[in-house]
Amino acid sequence: MYFHFFGQELLKSTFIIPMRTHGEIPEANENGVTSFKEGMTFDLAMVDGREKEQALMFFTDWLRFRQKFGEEWQGLMQPIDGNLALHDVIINGTGNPEAGAYITESIFNKIKDAHKKNA
Repeated sequence: MYFHFFGQELLKSTFIIPMRTHGEIPEANENGVTSFKEGMTFDLAMVDGREKEQALMFFTDWLRFRQKFGEEWQGLMQPIDGNLALHDVIINGTGNPEAGAYITESIFNKIKDAHKKNA
């Protein structure tokens, strides 16, 4: 039952990706959206992957994000779908495996297929 609800939320959630910019981030507009200036560069938090070369770190909340990355990193808000074509994803990778999840593209596709059948 837990995995059903986990998969259901995974498909529609937006996560926080640790991002360190090289330059100043422009202010957000009235809808909270920020557009990067042309030529702006940034780093994303990654570690060695299992199926892909690298795994991108995702967080569900600011508390876990700040525990791992402190105030020096900003957060980029993204859904998981679309990112898995390039990288595996670690959700809440704080060093406590029970509090996180490792998601590969193949696992995510199985979750999507299972939820299509149940829709």
